[in-house]
Amino acid sequence: MPERMNQLYNMVDVTINMSDNEGFGIATAESVMAGTPIIVTVTGGLQDQCGFVDDNGNPVQFTTEWGTNSDGRYKKHGRWVTPLFAGARSMQGSIPTPYIIADYSRWEDAAEALMYWYLLGKEKRREYALEGREWMCGVGGLSAESMCEKMAAGLDDMMSSWKGRERFNIYRHDEYVGHNWPYRDWETDRKSTRLNSSHSAKSRMPSSA
Repeated sequence: MPERMNQLYNMVDVTINMSDNEGFGIATAESVMAGTPIIVTVTGGLQDQCGFVDDNGNPVQFTTEWGTNSDGRYKKHGRWVTPLFAGARSMQGSIPTPYIIADYSRWEDAAEALMYWYLLGKEKRREYALEGREWMCGVGGLSAESMCEKMAAGLDDMMSSWKGRERFNIYRHDEYVGHNWPYRDWETDRKSTRLNSSHSAKSRMPSSA
């Protein structure tokens, strides 16, 4: 399957993702790694593949006050991508689900982007996309190895500082190596419950006298 996907990425001129919100966008990341440029909406994780830089040429740093570049604050980006900035935005979600902002890009912008990549020519498309591959493997930190390392570091950080809710007990697996886990004898409880239920049922049966 990976070989077939690689063939598909190399058969096309450009890969486009116009999602209005996206956690990461694996298809466009794989496309750049295969040497094919991309067109993406500036939203969620897709914007992380654009290589945006600030006015000083440094990678854009998001904050809790400013968490997305969909407003077009910074326009300079890598040559391997054509970013589609939002033409309209809306809030989606619910109380149990965290609210997120949906960024809707314009189909007119997508059409112009497709024409740009088509007219650019095969050699330039490949050159720019390979430049993106180099960025992803380096500064962008989007290679499989780099992302796994960051995920592992994030999990370690979370578990080292995480506090559970008061109604739960937290057990670490290394604290119980070679010991019995603290658990109830569910089989005994089940049998006891069944016997009690049977006894209660019999006690409610009318007498034949």
